[in-house]
Amino acid sequence: MTRQDDRVVRVGGVGPVVGSVPERPWHVRARLRVLRNHTVAPWESAARTFRQGEVVVMGLSGKAGQAVRERTSWTSNPDVGVSPWLWPEDVEVLEVLEYQPPTWAEAALDPEAVTAALAPHHEGAAEAVAAWSAAGLHLAYEYLGLVLRTPAPDLGRIGYLRRDHHGRHTRPYEVVVADGGPWGPDTVELSVLPVDPVAAVERARREGGRRAR
Repeated sequence: MTRQDDRVVRVGGVGPVVGSVPERPWHVRARLRVLRNHTVAPWESAARTFRQGEVVVMGLSGKAGQAVRERTSWTSNPDVGVSPWLWPEDVEVLEVLEYQPPTWAEAALDPEAVTAALAPHHEGAAEAVAAWSAAGLHLAYEYLGLVLRTPAPDLGRIGYLRRDHHGRHTRPYEVVVADGGPWGPDTVELSVLPVDPVAAVERARREGGRRAR
């Protein structure tokens, strides 16, 4: 492996391997120190000069099914047309702030960790999470927040809990009635965590689901 692979694509020793094909969208967000002065000029925004010693927060990301490229840049926005970027050799990784792994197995959360995150904000969290685990449901963080999926290999999205602007799980559980579409999943909110999320989906469909606001 090259030095770049170890420092960036394998950031923290747990990131995707160059040339591997991720099963799911992956993302690394980190605090970086700029090693040398570097000026970039995005196509649709003003030029940006990074100064040696400057500390910035940026991310790496990739899509499911798209091989991880060796030449992957750090950026504050995946849209390279509007966001400045830094190449791996231009930065030192100081701290990994967030990591969403490239495989479903790596992404799976420990039930105890899920309970700890939900219990302060949702009554019956321990019972619900224990039931989810016993049913073999897949729990992982994705762009929507904490997402529940049916067991592998299906891994259909059936529900999720968004985080508030403080990163806490204070918002209601949302049942995924229809997964997909141009505006994302159609969902309905529940006032309590469902012990049986699959049954909650079936019930919501029978009752005529509507998009949660």
